Amino acid sequence: MPRNLFQRNFLMLAGMLLLSLLILGAAFFSFTYRGLRLEHMILAERTAGVAVDLAEAAIANGSALDSSNMRIGLVSLARISGNRIQITDPDGIVISCSDAELICEHIGQPYSDFAPGAYTEAFSQGLAVAYHLPGLSFGADIYWFSIVKVFAAVSLIVLAIALGAAYLLTKRQVRPFLQMEKAVEQAEVARRDFMANVSHELKTPITAIAGFADALQDGIVPEEKIPRYLAAISDETSRLNRLIGRLLDVTRYDSLNYVKKRDDVFDINELIRGTLIAMEGAPVAISPLLPSNPIRVRGDADAISQVLHNLLDNAVKFSDIDSSVRVKLWKEERKAYVSVRNTGVPINPEDLPHIFDRFYKPDKSRSLDKKGLGLGLHIVRSIIDAHGETISVTSIDGVTEFVFTLTVDL
Repeated sequence: MPRNLFQRNFLMLAGMLLLSLLILGAAFFSFTYRGLRLEHMILAERTAGVAVDLAEAAIANGSALDSSNMRIGLVSLARISGNRIQITDPDGIVISCSDAELICEHIGQPYSDFAPGAYTEAFSQGLAVAYHLPGLSFGADIYWFSIVKVFAAVSLIVLAIALGAAYLLTKRQVRPFLQMEKAVEQAEVARRDFMANVSHELKTPITAIAGFADALQDGIVPEEKIPRYLAAISDETSRLNRLIGRLLDVTRYDSLNYVKKRDDVFDINELIRGTLIAMEGAPVAISPLLPSNPIRVRGDADAISQVLHNLLDNAVKFSDIDSSVRVKLWKEERKAYVSVRNTGVPINPEDLPHIFDRFYKPDKSRSLDKKGLGLGLHIVRSIIDAHGETISVTSIDGVTEFVFTLTVDL
C-alpha cells in the first residue's frame, strides 16, 4: 500500500510539473511569436519607407520606376529586409517590383492579384508602395529556431531537477508509511512467533500434568510411585504458574508506557546492595565492586530491581560452581553503568544477537537450568528500553558480562 501511494504521489507531482511546463511553454512561444511578428512588421514598414524614398528620388531625377537601377535598388532592399516590394499606380496596377528577374513579370497586373492581404504605404506623386510580410517558420527562421532550442534545453534541465526533487520529496513523505508497514510486518511475525512459543511452552506442562493425572486416575500407577507422580504434577504446575507470571511480566514491560516512574530519583548503589542481600544463600558467591558514595539516578526503582534480579539470577545459573559473580557500579559523566559478570560456559557468537528475544534459549550445553523459560532477559531489555537506556552483552573466553546504563540525576 505505501509503495502504491509513493507511485501515485510521484506520478501526480510529475504530471503537475509537466502540465505547468507545457502551459509555460505555450505562453512563452505565444508572446515570443507575437514579438517576432511585431518586429517583422516594424521592419517592413521601415522597408516601405525606404522604397518610397527610392521611388521619389527616381521620379525627381526623371528616371522610370521600372528602370534597371530602380529594380536593382528594390531587389537589394528586399533581400536585406526579407520583404517583397511593389510600386503601383493609384489604381493598384504594378509599375515595378523587387522580383529578381531583370523584368518584373507582375508589371501591369493588379496589386491585389499579386499579394493579397499585404500592406501599402502611400506617398506623393499619386503612387504607392506595397510590401508583403512573409510568414514565420520554425525551420526557416534562424532566430526563432534558436529560441526554441534554448527553451527546450532549459526546460529539460528544469524538468530533470524538478522530477528529481519531486522523487526525493515524495520518497521522504512516504518513508514513515514504509517504516510503519515494515514495523507492522515485523510485529505480525513477532506475534505469530510469540503465540507459537506460548503454545509450545504451555503444551509441555499441561501434557505432563494430564498424563500423570490420567495414570493416577486409571489406577495403573504402582502405590510406591504415587508420591513421585504427585511431585511431578506439583513441579509441572509450579512451572505453569511461573510461565503465566512471566508472560504477564512480558505483557506489562513490553509497553513503553508501563514504566511510569522512570523520572523518579533513587540511589542505584543502595538498590544493588539491597538486591544482593535478598540473594544471600545463592549457590555461587556474588562479589560487589561498588563505590562508597551514593549515585542517584533517574528511573523506576522497582523495575530496575527486577532487572538486577533477573541478571544476577541468570549469572548464578550459568556460572561455574567454584567461580563468583561480580557486580560493578561506576559513573562516567551523566551516565551510571552497572555490570553483571560471571565465569562459565560462554554464549555462542551466533546466539548473542538473539539473547534478548522472547523464549530464546541459547546453546543447550550452556543451560544448567532446564526449567528456564527464555523470558528473563527479554523482560530486562524491555525495562531498559522503556527507560530510554542501553544494555549490551559480551561473552569471551568463558566470561559473560551484561552492562546497562542509567541517567545520573544532577
